[in-house]
Amino acid sequence: MQTKSKNDFDNKLQNVFNLMSIKGKYNNIVGSASLKGILYNSDYDLNEMDHIKGPGAFDKVYEIFKHKFQLAKSNSNMYITDFKCGADSDGQPLKWTYDDLIKKKAQFIQALQTKSMIKLDIIYLINGTYVEITEVYFLDIGSHTTYNNKELDSTTIKSELLKAMAECDQDSKHLKVYFLIKISIKNLINAL
Repeated sequence: MQTKSKNDFDNKLQNVFNLMSIKGKYNNIVGSASLKGILYNSDYDLNEMDHIKGPGAFDKVYEIFKHKFQLAKSNSNMYITDFKCGADSDGQPLKWTYDDLIKKKAQFIQALQTKSMIKLDIIYLINGTYVEITEVYFLDIGSHTTYNNKELDSTTIKSELLKAMAECDQDSKHLKVYFLIKISIKNLINAL
């Protein structure tokens, strides 16, 4: 199945994608919203890999995420529903609110210095419809990566997709996930 290009998305939606991006220009839509055959989407998944260099790189990233919360607070069409960065001592994701970011800057920067998923979920009212947009950030901050390189290895991805597909086979309620995983595996195998 063919994937959509940037031009296939409404300009207002592209502007929201750019707001979520670290550097103001989104790069990659994944999941069902990326498929040309899917005409009506209510959720969009974005992945972004970025490098933030220079002195004070962690402070820059902190300011970027703080600004995203400030934008949401000032925009009645935008609601941050979840923001995860770092993990607690049990390996569970740390969730952050605007107040947490303001009051716990040092802890947030410490969370950035771990290997964990960084994910921002928003609900946005656009053209009279609420859509959910999720962005997963893979960041190189200074000389630190927030992700494990093995997570992005094609063999690991293929293995994880096959495992997820087997789990979906056991539960017929997840047909959309099953469909997306099959497409993803097919596209991955074709790309290898």
